[in-house]
Amino acid sequence: MSLENALVSVKVVVLGDIGRSPRMQYHALSLASSGIKVNIISYTETKPLHDVEHNANIKITKLHRLDIGGPKLIQYFAKALWQSISLLLTLFITGKCDFVMCQNPPAIPTLPICKFYCLITKTKFIIDWHNYAYSIMALSLKSDHPLLKLSCKIEKWFGQGADNNLCVTYALKEDLLEKWSIIATVLYDKPPRIFYPLSQEEKHNWFVKLGKQYEEFTDLKAVNPKMKTAFTEVVDGNVTMRSDRPGLLFSSTSWTPDEDFSILMDALQGP
Repeated sequence: MSLENALVSVKVVVLGDIGRSPRMQYHALSLASSGIKVNIISYTETKPLHDVEHNANIKITKLHRLDIGGPKLIQYFAKALWQSISLLLTLFITGKCDFVMCQNPPAIPTLPICKFYCLITKTKFIIDWHNYAYSIMALSLKSDHPLLKLSCKIEKWFGQGADNNLCVTYALKEDLLEKWSIIATVLYDKPPRIFYPLSQEEKHNWFVKLGKQYEEFTDLKAVNPKMKTAFTEVVDGNVTMRSDRPGLLFSSTSWTPDEDFSILMDALQGP
């Protein structure tokens, strides 16, 4: 997919919290750095990246949630109706653009509403696939549930009708092609400049800070916890990594039903 210099603006639609959607923020920053005007339409429960908030080419239009009680089925339909109306009105109120890029999942009502707006305004429609909405729903619904079947059909129909499709891995690209004949372009996440290797001093200060909340990061035998942690120590004024430090594993995944972190934990236990 190529974006020409004549491109005026892109609407990035996230029917979720933009602060918890780093990939969509990276898209916005990448587009904005090329001089493209970006309007992020999303919920704003948590703050986005500093560079997103203070970029002159990026505007954030806030969506409002609907909180109601009652049976889950009623809640779901009321929520979907409210999201459909609020998203559609927001898309039209914020004016025309050249591209609409939406995150999937959620598929309902994001894909139908964005596609409808694009048809009316003759705007190019892009879907960025992070996962399948129907597969997430399948974690809590029976395989023959009408909502599950509807979600699957909607994802397939609108995915095939999009002008462009992006995805996060080659495995997802192949699955989209084999399952629904959807041709997608793999676009890996590239970390922004806020991510950089820590110096030895920064690592030490970070472990000291973590140790105040989690004792696993401290050296319980240390006389001065600011001078020695489970991973680092200060020797003659210089910070060094301890040779007897434990292993430390970082993972980008979350601990949710569709990303079961316990699988990794079990694998680390060995046979």
